[in-house]
This record gives sequence, C-alpha cells and structure tokens, in this order.
Amino acid sequence: MERVEIKNYVAPFVGMSFFWVYLRYQSYFGLLYPLDSPTGTSPAFGVLLVVLLVLCAFSIAFRTRIEKIFLAQRYSVVLLSAMASGGAAMALAADSGLLGAWALWVSLPLVAAGFVAGYLGWATYFCYRFGPSDIVVLAASYLASLVFFTQWVPYLVAVFVPLGVGVSWFFAQPPRGSAVASKISSLKEVTPFVVLFIAFLLSGSILRGIVDSGSSDVDGPLFRWPLSVVVSAIVLFGCWISVRRMKEKRVGLKSGEALWMQRAIDSMALKGWAALALMFFAAVFAGLIEGSYHLSGHIVVVARSMLDWLLWVVLCNLVSAKRLSPVLVFSACSILTNTVSWMLSYWLLPRLLTVEVGGRLPTSDVLVLLAAFALLALIILVFGVVASKRQAADALSLSTAEASLVRPCVSEEMAAAFKLTSREAEVASLFAQGHSMKKVASLLFISMSTAQSHIKSAYRKLDVHSKDELIDKLSEWQRESE
Repeated sequence: MERVEIKNYVAPFVGMSFFWVYLRYQSYFGLLYPLDSPTGTSPAFGVLLVVLLVLCAFSIAFRTRIEKIFLAQRYSVVLLSAMASGGAAMALAADSGLLGAWALWVSLPLVAAGFVAGYLGWATYFCYRFGPSDIVVLAASYLASLVFFTQWVPYLVAVFVPLGVGVSWFFAQPPRGSAVASKISSLKEVTPFVVLFIAFLLSGSILRGIVDSGSSDVDGPLFRWPLSVVVSAIVLFGCWISVRRMKEKRVGLKSGEALWMQRAIDSMALKGWAALALMFFAAVFAGLIEGSYHLSGHIVVVARSMLDWLLWVVLCNLVSAKRLSPVLVFSACSILTNTVSWMLSYWLLPRLLTVEVGGRLPTSDVLVLLAAFALLALIILVFGVVASKRQAADALSLSTAEASLVRPCVSEEMAAAFKLTSREAEVASLFAQGHSMKKVASLLFISMSTAQSHIKSAYRKLDVHSKDELIDKLSEWQRESE
C-alpha cells in the first residue's frame, strides 16, 4: 500500500474509528465517570461537563491560534491525546481503589483536553480537504467503531481511544490551511438545516435520558447495538452509492464544479436527515401509543446517533465551501451540542422524571410530547424560511437576468480573451450591474473575502482600477461585439 493512501484513507479511517467511541457515553465518559444512581450524577461527571463548556469557550476565543498550532505543530494533538489516555487510566484506577480520589479529579482536565483536541484536530483535517470520498471514510469508520470496539475489553478501549485518535492524526496527510473567515459574525453562515440537526440531537437526548434512566430496561442495550450496526451499514451503502453518482456526474461538468459538489452533498445529507427523522418520529409515537419506551426509545437513540454523524458531514461541507474557521464552527455547533446533550440526558432528565406533573400523562410522556411538538414546529419554520429565501433569490435572479440585457456583463468570448475564470466573470458582471460586494457574495453563495479576491483578480486581468472603469470596459466590449 502506498504511503499516500495510508495518509489519505487508512489513517483517517483508523483515527475516526477510535474517535466515534467518544460520542457514545456508555462506552467512554460513562465508563470513566459513572452515574451514582438513576436519580443523580456523580460530582465528577458534573465537573467534566463544566470543564468541557470552559474548553468550548476557550476554543472559540483562541480559534485562530489553535488552527495555526494544528497546522504547524502536529505533535500537539498526539501529546494531548497521550495525556488523555493517562487520565483515563488514572480515572479507572481511582474507581477500582488502586489510586486515591485525587487521581479522579486530576484525570478530568486531561481527559477533557484530549477529547477536545482530537475533536477539533480531525474536524480541521476533514474541513480543509472535504470531498465525496471523505463521506465514505466517515461512514465506514462509524460502522467500524460499532463492530470492533464494542467487542473489546471496555477498559482497554477507554484507555487507548485518545491515543488512537492522536497517533492516527499524526500519520494522516497534514491539512493545508488557507485564509478563513474566523470572526464570530461568520457563524451567520450556518444554515437553518444545521439548526434543525442540532434541535434533533438535543430533543433525542430527552428520549435517551428517559431510556437510560430506566432501571428495568435489560434487553434494550442488546437491541440497540445490532440495530445501530444495521442502520450504520445502510447509511454506508447509501453514501457509497451517492458518492459514485456524484463522481460520475462531476466528470461532465465544465464549470462551477465546487458549487455543484457542495449542493450535491447538502442534498444527500438532507435526504439522510429525512429518512432518520421519519425513523425518529415513528419510534416516538410508537412509544407513546405503547405506553413504554422499552424498545422504541432505543430506536430514537439510534436515529439520534446517526444524525450526530450526519451533522459532521454537513458542518464539514459548510466550512469547506464557505471557508469558515473549523475550530469556531465545530466548537459552537458540535462540541457544545454534545456537551449540552449529555447534560440533558444524564443530569437534567433524571431529576425531571422525579417531578409529578399530574393529569393523565406521566412526566416522561409530557417531556416527549413537548420535544416532538418543538421539533415539528421548528421543521415548519425552517422550511418556511428556506422557501421564502428561495423565492426571493429567484426573483432577484430574474431581475438580474433582465438587467443584464441592458447592463454590462462579461460574455464567454470576453472571459476567454482575458483569461477570466467562470467565477471571476460572474463576480465582475454582478458587481458592474450595481450589486454591492456583499450582495454578490450572497447571490453566488461564497464568502465576502472570496468575492473580493475574485474582483481583484478580474481587475488585474482586465487592466481596470475602479468600478466605473470596469463598466466602461464591459460596455465597450459589448458595443464592439454587436
């Protein structure tokens, strides 16, 4: 096997196979810092959540510096991962009585820092090189983590997961960074669908908290694992088919390949969301009708876990297309979401379930109905906003097309004569037709900095220095062509 294949495929596959174990509470954090009882959590687990929230804020505040460290000093992730493995060993030793209670508290920041470093390290890796093949790698690694790591000795898995994440990151192809939008305001680029994914993950945490708090649920875990494997295998097959079709259609594209690929991946993710959302709601209402979440609750948890994987794909595609800061986006939209999700499932829900609400419905059903109603309302709102934006964009595109009949624009012949790229021609035409640079970026679904870079390049190739000179140049070319 060639070294390039190891760096591009094997190392990411192995690293993410280790990484996905982090996101299964029972396989990692719940093993190191177990709950004291069904109605409460250990102080250590509560402190861990607080540490993760602090690290999220730290990552957002120092996002630019963190990205530079990931790109220039690759051993940093390995070092933090090794420290996290040591912290995991200390936590297990303290739990078994081999070390004192001090070891448990010392392990907390080590484990949390290794988790965040591995999370952001692999997010940076995939965002800087994201493409169709990476979707298959992510899906295959998720399935591998379910098939292999659940069969091993859990304590060994907990100790070696951080180190596996870090060492694989070190051997993967180094990501090549470029200028990205790292201001907090760039989070406005986050699409309504990302918000919808986050809402599903948090709502699914309510069902997960109800299911995992049930002391009488014995068969649930045995049912959840094979179902997770089957659903993950179906997702992998679907991704493989979708990626093959994308590559076949991409061959015939002459221009706009990057934009087409971004929309194709978004379309694939939206179809995956629709299937998982259907599975999610079907299980919710089956549980309500049955009056028990003994099995249906685990179906919800499986659908929620796959949505967590799908959110990774959506965020990688968004960050790659919009040239956003991966540390900023993943800290705010993914790590924070998972931390709040664990807080809901294992800290807040066990307490809410002890509260008597009165009436004909138990507390669990009331919480589930509230979550389902909130999700349905959000779905209607999101698709309503998207539909209205599309109508506005269609109307604006129509007015732009009409304006192009009387306003200057870059023709194909002119673009070829001055060696303008298709995107430079689009930016120059829209800018000359009276749109602001911000509106040009919005119409072409690119960042403001990318639009400015294209117009500067177009100015240089056309030998103009202002908007008026650009308009004159385009108008003169049109008159000569006629």
